[in-house]
Amino acid sequence: MRIVRQFLLDCGSHTVAVRWKDEEEVNNPAKPGSFSRYSDDTGVNILQPPLIIQDRIELNRLVHLRCVVRTGEANEILWFENGYPIKGGYIYEMSIDNKTLTINAPQLPSCVLYTCVVRNKVSENRNSHLFLIEELLLLHEFSLVSSVVALVSTSMSYAAEAFILLHAFQVYKVHKRHVILTSAFVFCHTLSSISLLISTLLCTLDSGYPVAYRMIEGLAFFLILPNVSFVLFYFLKPDSQEKRPFVIKKVRRNFFLVSGAIAITIPLIPINRGLYNGECCSKQQQGSGLVSVCCE
Repeated sequence: MRIVRQFLLDCGSHTVAVRWKDEEEVNNPAKPGSFSRYSDDTGVNILQPPLIIQDRIELNRLVHLRCVVRTGEANEILWFENGYPIKGGYIYEMSIDNKTLTINAPQLPSCVLYTCVVRNKVSENRNSHLFLIEELLLLHEFSLVSSVVALVSTSMSYAAEAFILLHAFQVYKVHKRHVILTSAFVFCHTLSSISLLISTLLCTLDSGYPVAYRMIEGLAFFLILPNVSFVLFYFLKPDSQEKRPFVIKKVRRNFFLVSGAIAITIPLIPINRGLYNGECCSKQQQGSGLVSVCCE
């Protein structure tokens, strides 16, 4: 039997009576026929959006999300992370009935949208919960701001360094002027290097970035550190003021010009990804505001 145009007002227990004639009744029309009844309770099992309950975060930073079916009976419960099915693993662990999702919070980005989907034979419904880690969100904001500062610092420092290496050393031939120009070069180079070191370190520690981005930033950190150490070592040598400036050599000059140009591109990677993450997180916050979420 198929029920056509079923509405929510039709919910209830439907009974179907089937009457048939046996051979004896065909021969004797006066004998009443038999009846068979079939009860259809599909209307009662129409599911409403489930309730997602987040338990308090434990000391080991494990978080439990429970999907509570408020009406009807669900035959299947599924969990999704930002629209993709969760299959367990190191970060996630699900109970046998899939009603409870355990999350290893320190391994997550700062903003994740979880969705619980409940299904049975006649209906399907879902609800979403935006999971925010305030500490990681704050770290993500710091890393984004430090990347912007590093971009401005490296751009301005590179312009000053290029002017000193390509123009000032050619115009001023006096040794005293060379010493002053070398000091200005070292100051600009050290300032930009420190801002880059802070930016790359924060981005490496920020789980809001993909692993590939964090590896690039970590590699940049270990390349910038010996670079600035080399500059400070030669500048702070006792006889550095008496000899010819170390940056005036053609090989070193070309090295600083090339490495400075590369340094400008390093903050662009986390800035681009950080803005993308912030936009996605704001969209998820707007979307999750339309559903019911309960925290204990």
